[in-house]
Amino acid sequence: MPQSMVKHALKQMFALQSFLFEDDIVESDALSKLYDVEYWHTLVPESSTDSSELRSALLSRVMEDSDNNVASASTLTPSSSVLSDNNAVSSLLREQGYCILPPANVAASTAISKLCKELICIQTALQAEGLPPQFIYVYNAPWQLLAEHWRGPATAALGKDSILEADMNCWALRKRISTPTVEVPYIGANFAASHRDQIYSACHDDDGECTSVNLWTPYNVGGATSENGAMRVLPCTSDDFFYCPDHPLHLQTSASLDVEGAAEAVVTLTCASGDACLWSPSLIHWGGSCNADATDEPRQSLAATFRSANAPRSQFGGGDSKAAAGPGPMILADLNDLTLQRRLAYVAKGLLAYSHHFPGFPGLKLAKEHDEMLYRK
Repeated sequence: MPQSMVKHALKQMFALQSFLFEDDIVESDALSKLYDVEYWHTLVPESSTDSSELRSALLSRVMEDSDNNVASASTLTPSSSVLSDNNAVSSLLREQGYCILPPANVAASTAISKLCKELICIQTALQAEGLPPQFIYVYNAPWQLLAEHWRGPATAALGKDSILEADMNCWALRKRISTPTVEVPYIGANFAASHRDQIYSACHDDDGECTSVNLWTPYNVGGATSENGAMRVLPCTSDDFFYCPDHPLHLQTSASLDVEGAAEAVVTLTCASGDACLWSPSLIHWGGSCNADATDEPRQSLAATFRSANAPRSQFGGGDSKAAAGPGPMILADLNDLTLQRRLAYVAKGLLAYSHHFPGFPGLKLAKEHDEMLYRK
C-alpha cells in the first residue's frame, strides 16, 4: 500500500475509533458535524434520528401486533404471530443451515415495505454526501427494520429474549465494470470470498440447535436476484466439514467447496425486498456481485447477528479493550433509547470490524491530513 494510502487509512481509523468512546466529543471540523442532529436532518429531511420518535414507532407496532392491547413503552415484546413458527424455523436451520422468511402478516409487510422505501432514500443521500452505507444506522429506519425481524424471524429461530450483537453492517453494491479492468474497491461492496463467521461449536448447542443466527435483508426495490448480488450459501448437508469445528479444514472453506458435488449444491438466496434471510454463522456463505448487465438495480442490504439469551457473546473485531470492543450487544428494550453518539459508535464498530474487506478505507473522508482532533468530556 502506498505511503499516501497508509496515511489516509490511519487518519480514518483514528477518526472512527474516536466514535467508540461515546463520552468523548471530538472537536474537529471534519467530525463535529456528525454529532449534530441538524446535519443529519438536513441531509434526509423525511427521516428521523430522534430516539423518542423511534420509541414511539416501535411501541405503535407492538400495539398493532397485540390487537391494541396495552403495551409498556419500556418493553418490546416478540410478535405473537411468529411464536408458533419456532419449530419450523429451527428445523430448517438444523436441516439445511438457512431459511428465507417473508413478512409474517399484512401489518408486518406494510411496515417493512414502507421502511425499505425510506432506506433507499437515506442511502441515496448518503452516497451523494460521500458517506459509506454504514452511516444509515444514524437514522431510525434501519433500527425499525431490524426490530421487525428481531420480533419476528429472530424470535422464531432463537426464542424470546434474543440478543442483538454489535456487528450490524450495510451494503450498497455497484454494477461491475463490463470491460476487463481492475475493479475499484469501495466501502459497501460485496464480501465475495466464501467464509464462515463462526465455527460450528460457537453457534450451536449440544443438540445441534442454533444458538445464534445471521439475519440479512435486502431493501432495494427488486430485492436480491442471481444477477444483482444475492447471497450464496452451501447447505450444511453438502458441506463435509460443517459439523467438524476441530478439523483443520473447517475454516478453509475452499476445501468444502472443492468436494465433488458441492459447487452444484450452492444455493442463491433470491428473495423479495424486506424478506429475512437467516443462516447459521457456521454456514459457508458469500455475497454475490452485481453483474454489469443486470436488469435490476444493485442490491442494498442490512445484516445483523442475533444470539439466544443464554449463549456466550460472539466476538467480532477481537480484543477486550474498550477501543477494540466498542459498543456492546443489545436487548430489544435498548432500542427505546438509542442516542446519536451510540448510533455513531455502532457505525464505527462495523467499519472497523470489517475494514479488512476494504483495506485503506477507500473513499472515506472523515478526517483529512491537516485535521487536528481535540477531545472533551
